[in-house]
Amino acid sequence: MCDFSVVAALPERNVAAAVELKLGAAAWPDSGEQLREGLRVLHDAFSGVGAQSTPRAYLAVGKQREQLQEFLDAEGLRLNYGSRTVPVEVIDCGSCINISAA
Repeated sequence: MCDFSVVAALPERNVAAAVELKLGAAAWPDSGEQLREGLRVLHDAFSGVGAQSTPRAYLAVGKQREQLQEFLDAEGLRLNYGSRTVPVEVIDCGSCINISAA
């Protein structure tokens, strides 16, 4: 399971965000499996609440952020939120996530 998951209610939509935290560098696909499970749980629990959902997946790392993001982008790796695909955004540990821009 991912480290953190949240659904934020915004006007006319919900933002479903799964976050996996790694103090150092992240190992793929293990981190992807944890994010995938977090998105599945969010989808199962909140997909029927009526508002449109905007899914997000964040991998917060302490090392090698740029290299991992380049790898994910080059490979075209995406996760599922129901029938929708979700890109993984690699961020630095301790950075801010602005869900209103999601």
